[in-house]
Amino acid sequence: SSLKLLTAISAMKRLGTRHQYTEKVMVTGEVKNGVLYGDAVFQADDNPMVETLNEYVNALRNAGIRKIDGRFILNLMRTDTLTAHHTASAWDIPYHRTPILLKGAPRIAQEMRQQLRQAGIEAPRPVVEQGLRIYPTARVLMCKNTDMKDVIAPMLIFSSNIKADALHYHVAHYKDRYGHSTGKREAVLDLFLRENLNYDTSDFTLNDGSGLSPENMVTADFLLTLLRYAWTEPDIKDVLINEALATPGHPTRRGSLTYRMNGPLFHNRIFCKTGTLTSIGASSLCGYAHGRNGRWYAFAIVNRNSPVGESRLYQDMLCKVLVK
Repeated sequence: SSLKLLTAISAMKRLGTRHQYTEKVMVTGEVKNGVLYGDAVFQADDNPMVETLNEYVNALRNAGIRKIDGRFILNLMRTDTLTAHHTASAWDIPYHRTPILLKGAPRIAQEMRQQLRQAGIEAPRPVVEQGLRIYPTARVLMCKNTDMKDVIAPMLIFSSNIKADALHYHVAHYKDRYGHSTGKREAVLDLFLRENLNYDTSDFTLNDGSGLSPENMVTADFLLTLLRYAWTEPDIKDVLINEALATPGHPTRRGSLTYRMNGPLFHNRIFCKTGTLTSIGASSLCGYAHGRNGRWYAFAIVNRNSPVGESRLYQDMLCKVLVK
């Protein structure tokens, strides 16, 4: 899961720390006596924070629409279903826990039809369009934005595999979102490394954005290089330190550190990402430490072929040395 740091940092570098996901509800034509004589469009990025389509249907109802005498268009950036890389276990990203916009176009269409019926809106079967489009004559009824930072924070703090692989896909395909996606999920990380880090990664394996694949392979030295790079990017560093890395003692950012480093010595001094792969006895901890001497340290620790519990104790003791 330490690879989630690479996913987050590359996303912020490629799209910017202020990047947003967007969903829109638009209509063409006029509304008369509750009937929309035109098309209704639901346009959406692949936002993993969307859990229901109810509020988007309510935008139509609030506009006085009770019947759509035209097409109902689902214009989606992503039409396939989020799944784990084929080298990982299929159940690592369970379908029932996958957010609605990542469940694939058939399931999104089914959910939309259900929400329309519940709202009392008569509409034709949705038409799916892949790749976001521009509707120059459409009128926007609703526009909702979600900061990418709101995805990155729980992804790192709570080590969310779903959000990590969803973000990986989003970054890979955002530049061509107004066309057909190529499906090359790995290329975006290679591009980031080639453009920003002068580091030999020829022996690395980067299969996904979450670290779920047991074939992923990087080194502690690389993670340290990545963290040092992020420190030189002020906007990225601020997001990691102030919002997105797990930190002991913080009421909402303890995350995967909930049962670790709970003493006051570590409060506001350790900001890090955990990683565990029990199948090979691997455990990692990497991030930043703010020493009592006022200095900041980047660190990356990877233990392999060792009981996970013992590895975590070892990592915590090293962090104690850093902050003291």
